[in-house]
Order: sequence, then C-alpha cells, then structure tokens
Amino acid sequence: MTQWQCIDKSDLQAVLSVLQEKRDVFAPVEQGNDLRLRMLPAEGQIFLGSRKPLLPLKMLFLPEVEDLFSISIKNTSPHISPVEPITKERVVLGVLGCDIATLEILDRVFLEEPVDESYRKRREQTTLIAMACTGEGSECFCTSLGIDPLQPNGADAVLAEEGETYLLKPLTKKGKHIAEELQAFIKEAAGSRRPKEILSLKYSRGDVPVDRVSQEPGKLWDLPVWDDLSALCLGCGVCTVLCPTCHCFDVEDERRGSSGKRFRAWDSCMSACFTRMASGENPRPTTRERVRQRFLHKLCYFPREKGMVGCVGCGRCIVHCPVSIRIDEVIDELAGGDI
Repeated sequence: MTQWQCIDKSDLQAVLSVLQEKRDVFAPVEQGNDLRLRMLPAEGQIFLGSRKPLLPLKMLFLPEVEDLFSISIKNTSPHISPVEPITKERVVLGVLGCDIATLEILDRVFLEEPVDESYRKRREQTTLIAMACTGEGSECFCTSLGIDPLQPNGADAVLAEEGETYLLKPLTKKGKHIAEELQAFIKEAAGSRRPKEILSLKYSRGDVPVDRVSQEPGKLWDLPVWDDLSALCLGCGVCTVLCPTCHCFDVEDERRGSSGKRFRAWDSCMSACFTRMASGENPRPTTRERVRQRFLHKLCYFPREKGMVGCVGCGRCIVHCPVSIRIDEVIDELAGGDI
C-alpha cells in the first residue's frame, strides 16, 4: 500500500513550476472576496484548504461556453473544422471531495453512449489532486451523500495539511506519476498517518435524509411544497449556474458573412424559455413546474435512470440563493421528516 509522503509548504512554488513544465496547472485562487479555479500563473493567492471555489470543477470539463466547430464557405462549398477541446495535459490541484464526486455523476451522462468526445478527452487528460476537507460551513452535507471529505474517492492523489507540510498520497497511476516527478521535494515518508488522524471535520452533516426521498414521481408531483417554493423563487437560476452537477446546455449556430461556428453554452431548467417549443407551447409555463423539475430531476429522475442522486451536498445553492431556499430542507420535506 502506498504510504503518505511529506512536502514542505515552502516548496509549493517550486512544485508548481515542475508541474507546469509539461502541463497546464489549475488551482483555487483568491480573487477579491471570491475563490476561483484558475490556470496558473494567475493573479491572486493560491488557496489550498477547506473552501469551495465559487464556480465548481465541472467548468473544466463542461465549459460555460464551448466552440464545437467552425465553418467557412468558399465557392458555395462549406468547410468544417472541429475544435480540439484540449491540447495539453492538465493537473487540477486542491479540489474538494464534493466537486470530485461530481465527476462520477457527469460521467454517467457524458461517457455513456453516445459518448461526448469533448468531455471524454478532458477527463482522460486531467489529473486530479484532491485536498482533504474539514468542512467549510453548515451548508455542507456531503457526508449525507456518502462522500468522505477527508479521503475523497475519484481523485488521483490526495493532499492534507499538517503544520508546515503537506501530506501527499498517490492513488492512481496518474497520481504516482506526479509523485515520481516531485521526488526532489519529498522530505520523508509519513508512515501510516492519515488525514483522519490529524484532521477532524468541523461540519459533518449525515442527517439529510436523501435515501428516504421516493423515486416514484407520482408520489411527489402534487405536494404543497412546490407551491411554497414557487412563491419564494425568483427564477434567477443562480442555483443551476453554481451547481456542480447541473449539466444542461443549449447548442447554437452563429454566422457572420461566409464564416460561422457552432457552440454550446450552459442552460438552466429554471429559465422560463428552457422548455419552450417552436410552436410556442411550454410544458413548464410557471415557476412551480420549473422548481419541481429542478428538485425531482436531482432526487428522483436521476437516481431512477442513472443509479445515484444528482447532488453532492456542496451547499453552493444554499449559500447563494437570494431568497434562502435550502435544498437540505426540501429533501427533508420530500422525505417526510423534520431537519
């Protein structure tokens, strides 16, 4: 079994320089009051700890806006040029367990037939180095979804803070390759020490009854909670923009003269025109239908179709909802409980 290894915090910049020789390196960077995943070097201070970036990890695999191909027309003959989604291997440093768990959900959407090749290539050429997380705030309930924030699954390697050092443990071939490149900075073997022995969770909410929500939509369809939520909801869509698991997108063509492109961009089921048809008909005409769709897709439809809940308990939607709608309270309501 691979042991934990030690790297001095003072060597972080040198470590990043080594990684950047062959790859694009991304890390959480403090910019103003926000924390953002940015490609290094970037303006701002790198932050490795228990704090989530405003936008989730999904943005590196399903970009907010992505060109799919360009087209040019010469002498009435069109020429299509595909856009390569990624041209260089990447390392993403300091991501938390909730965001990494997102990728298992997105994999079940984009890696099943028909495979989304852009997503697949980004997945294959990205190495994920997780950060052991002690819980950011009371909005976090990843442990209710079976996620271990101290030792997250799905990462290629895990980092944990211990005083003036980082503990590093490679978990996959990708992670071991990274550790081999960093041998010059590894000071000592950390033996059998593990994050759970040196860290403790500040917030550990295993009480959100996700497993008690019915997967029979008929039982949830006419509950009064949808009226209550629609009376509050502004339809701004911030919950879907910041959600690490929401993956809806729109595909559009843009033309200027004899050239153009096809691109896709994030879309939101909370938008009034999301389900509007060419005829003008809209099967979700009111906020009530749209709110119900958002929650039932995550908690009912996705588990039925893909075998897992479409939520990782990161709490971004709780923190940033302008009218304080809380998904944990909605889950409790649907489960018939009382948080």
